[in-house]
Amino acid sequence: MKDLKIKEAPQKTLHIPSLTGGLDLTSLRDKFPINTPSVCENMWQRDGILESRPALFTDNDCILGDDEYYYRDPSLTELTNIEYEYDGIVYRLVYKSVEVDIATHFCYTNLIGPDGKMFKTAQILFLRTSSDTFYIPQKFNFFKGKPNSPSGSGIYLLVKLVNCENSSQTNSRIYELNSSLDSWTEVFSTYVPTVLINGRGNRYEEARQTDQVFTGNPKRLEGLNALNGNFYSYFSSDGRSSSFRLPYSSLSQNAVTARFYYSAESYAQWHISADSNEAISTVFNVSVTMTVNRENGIVSFTSSGGEYPLPLISNRNENNLRIFASKNSGYTLGDIADAETVLNLNGKIFFGSKNRIFSCYFENPLYFPCESVCTLWGEDTRVTALASISQKLLAFTKNRIYIGKVKDGKNLNTYSLLADNDSFFKAPHSVELECVNYNVGASQKNSVITDGKEAFFLSSGGEFYSLTQNETKNISFKIKDFLPQILGEYSAVSGLKYKACLLFFWESKVLCFDRENNTWYYWEFEETIRFLGAFNTAKEPRILLSSSGNTLHFTATFKGNTDTFFKGDFRSPLLEESAIPCIIRTNNIAPECISSPKNITSLSISLECERAEVSVNDTAKTRVSRTHPQTPVKLVSPITNANTFYINIKGSAPLKVGSICINYTPLRV
Repeated sequence: MKDLKIKEAPQKTLHIPSLTGGLDLTSLRDKFPINTPSVCENMWQRDGILESRPALFTDNDCILGDDEYYYRDPSLTELTNIEYEYDGIVYRLVYKSVEVDIATHFCYTNLIGPDGKMFKTAQILFLRTSSDTFYIPQKFNFFKGKPNSPSGSGIYLLVKLVNCENSSQTNSRIYELNSSLDSWTEVFSTYVPTVLINGRGNRYEEARQTDQVFTGNPKRLEGLNALNGNFYSYFSSDGRSSSFRLPYSSLSQNAVTARFYYSAESYAQWHISADSNEAISTVFNVSVTMTVNRENGIVSFTSSGGEYPLPLISNRNENNLRIFASKNSGYTLGDIADAETVLNLNGKIFFGSKNRIFSCYFENPLYFPCESVCTLWGEDTRVTALASISQKLLAFTKNRIYIGKVKDGKNLNTYSLLADNDSFFKAPHSVELECVNYNVGASQKNSVITDGKEAFFLSSGGEFYSLTQNETKNISFKIKDFLPQILGEYSAVSGLKYKACLLFFWESKVLCFDRENNTWYYWEFEETIRFLGAFNTAKEPRILLSSSGNTLHFTATFKGNTDTFFKGDFRSPLLEESAIPCIIRTNNIAPECISSPKNITSLSISLECERAEVSVNDTAKTRVSRTHPQTPVKLVSPITNANTFYINIKGSAPLKVGSICINYTPLRV
């Protein structure tokens, strides 16, 4: 009988051009994307190569704060979105609130420059006023608008305070930083709108028959200011009318003041105090009493003879009666101060407070028209974040997303007003929002990153999404099972655009999303580091960090191959260097078929590093072959009878991993 010889199977080669597919944990049992690692720490893709991430870099000039109280706990340090140009340099505002012995509360504000150095500004001090009264700041909302005075900077703080001895007692205040940046001043005088001109009296029609009345039609102008409810109304005397109806009824019990101009600068004035309904003044030697009916919103004039028609002033009859009054608008300064998020967009400032969005013009930052308040309806509609895409307003709640447009109010070119120097008025703008997603929202305002026509954010459910005007898309499905392991409660996530990537910072960790290649990478830093926020400058990104028990604060950027950061506290900061550990584990590799055994005879990897360890693991029998890097890396000993295996690479930056070639021989049964 002739012997049959079994032919030896030919050697084959599996070539993996690169491992630049990003983290992918969604593989099916029989399908393993060979270019996507299952573990990839402190690596990312640059120019088609998987290489170590950039290093953190800081120096001694980047420490924030030099006062002991600045570091005392409990404390809060937060990077704002307020930019301020000073001496040609654009700074970013950061603040820290510090409470001391339940008696004093400091709010330190500083500016961070593009080089990471700090420019100290003034502090705000909140003091206990008595044994049972200490209003402690609860929310700080910084915003930027036109300066309120020639000495102002246009940087404002709207702060909500709560009496720690009685939480039902709240207070709200507005401060402005002066242009010298060395003092915060509380703002008391907010804008008083003019709500009506060319108003007519009770006998206007009779007066018109004399052909001596020149006033035009009454015109509604600006809306009530939600900050105070005060307003001006202008009427024209016609020689017949003795009472004038204001545009609002149910006035508040505050003071009412009227001025009757009989020349450009001369007037009679009545002031009705909050505890009264009438006042007396003299008009052309006649004692005239003004009364107010707050319920009906009517102001009347009488003299000893009964009704007193205000005289017709032939050349000053238009808008020569100005009445100041107030009405409860339904909103208070506290409603706006309760905001969770603030956004400057297209010349307007938006405050997301509970289920409302308050807004004002940049040019008039102390005027919040009631007509411009947008209310969101439905369950769980508390505004958590505001952003913009395609110049449209983007509003997030915990479980919903709204997109809307802002319609500008027209400029109202009115007739000359005696006291207002030919003022121009602007009708209130309106905000119209449409819910574009009823199932996905965001609870992390600083996690929202916008880029032109697209926004990216961490959802309340702990996944990352992209958003255009027409579509909400989950971009983190490849790492869905990985996110709960690393995010935890994700209580403070900050986002930053960096090169072609989006970086999401929290604790001492970063998720990097490569937009161009739709891939994810995971970075991990020293445990003593905590990321507090990040922002871009004209040259490079700046990252705000703390370390060693949250006491030392400093800024850093990305530079080099070795992390350089601070440890210690403000008394003894220590600049420390730390190597970047890089770890890559490939997905399971199964040449040809997962059920087909083969001998792995040799392996070569294109690897650039100072020192690394490479291991090849047989997933079925946990056999390992190890090697130290060469160029290329060679397998020390073969792995026999393996169905699948994976490759581990451990090293430190700088590290680059290129192509992988695997030679194997199929085993034929």
